[in-house]
Amino acid sequence: MLLLNIPIFALCIVFAMGLDQCPRTHRWRMLLMTEHEEMAWARRKFEEYVQHDGPLLLKADDPRVERVARVTTRLVTALEQQEQHMIHGASWPPRHHTGEVNRVQEEQEKSRRHGFEPSATAASSFLPFKPGTSNPLKVLEGGDWNVWVVDQPKINAFALPSKDIFVYSGLVDLVDDDTLLSAVLAHEIAHVTQRHAVENLGFLNVASVAFDVLRGVSFALTISFPFITDSAAMFINWLNNIVAERAFSRKLEMEADAVGLDFMALAGYDPQAAFDLWDLMSAVEADAEQHGSPSSFTEKFSLLQTHPPSQVRQDAIKKLLPRALELYRGSTLGKIPPTPGAEVTAKSKAMAMEHDLVGGTKSKDREARSDEQSPESTSKDSKVVSTEASSENKVAVAA
Repeated sequence: MLLLNIPIFALCIVFAMGLDQCPRTHRWRMLLMTEHEEMAWARRKFEEYVQHDGPLLLKADDPRVERVARVTTRLVTALEQQEQHMIHGASWPPRHHTGEVNRVQEEQEKSRRHGFEPSATAASSFLPFKPGTSNPLKVLEGGDWNVWVVDQPKINAFALPSKDIFVYSGLVDLVDDDTLLSAVLAHEIAHVTQRHAVENLGFLNVASVAFDVLRGVSFALTISFPFITDSAAMFINWLNNIVAERAFSRKLEMEADAVGLDFMALAGYDPQAAFDLWDLMSAVEADAEQHGSPSSFTEKFSLLQTHPPSQVRQDAIKKLLPRALELYRGSTLGKIPPTPGAEVTAKSKAMAMEHDLVGGTKSKDREARSDEQSPESTSKDSKVVSTEASSENKVAVAA
């Protein structure tokens, strides 16, 4: 009996140490990684992405980079104002975090030495000027975010805990309105502020342990029947890799939608554009299916998807809009309404891009018909229950 109580007691200690409450949604969760481990994970992912996409980074003078930097800076400013966080003196990482923070900074410096500099920097408005110093105890930390715009036709964006935002030019070209772009970037920033990467990795570790126990029990019960043993093991592995991981990922995506909606409203962007964004993604998916874009088995069922269907996200946004509109009306940064007809133009671009990606050619007649459509008719035709984009073109998160 004592041998059974020891692992149970240890498990309770682990869960007690990892119990945490979300700062904005007040949801209780498990964080089984320290900030030290989180930065180590961010360092590895940063190195991987820069090595792969570094040669394709756009320069600071590119108009698309200027757009992303402008929107990101506004969102970061709104985030600082909401948190009422102002840097007023010298600060440095805690002693046990210094090593990992330095390694992240070394990787960023290494990328610069190889010619891979950030496309832009979204500077903190609370500390516009930071005097240089060689004394590490007098370094002023800011809330700057590095923006990396990759020249690829993917409709994708993600952010790392190291405050590095990666955006693909395909997404920037698709949403040529700052309000629509702010919905995407606010969603990705929300993933970082809510520490979703840590939460997701911790959940996967716990799920792996639970499924290992389940595999052991099934093996013990079916050891006399090898075929059943193998079949049960394959089914349990599938549950672990597909259902458990993706179900939790969908939950985090919905929370990022809610938090991101507040961020864009505080930044002065009309939160109703978030509804239009997922309407646009539904149109992208519908057009991809219409032109024969291949879809996997897991994309056909919402239970097996890493992201909620667009219609589900729109329904959730409808419930959150009243609060977001109040924040929008009270924004101290000034209101930026969406550009009239921006969603229709974006849908026309999405159709052309998806047509090219599945091997077709652009149809000028179809673009002309799309341009002539009214916003009401286009929105009605494009509201379909589908996933947010094709497997190659999703507004996703790296976390």
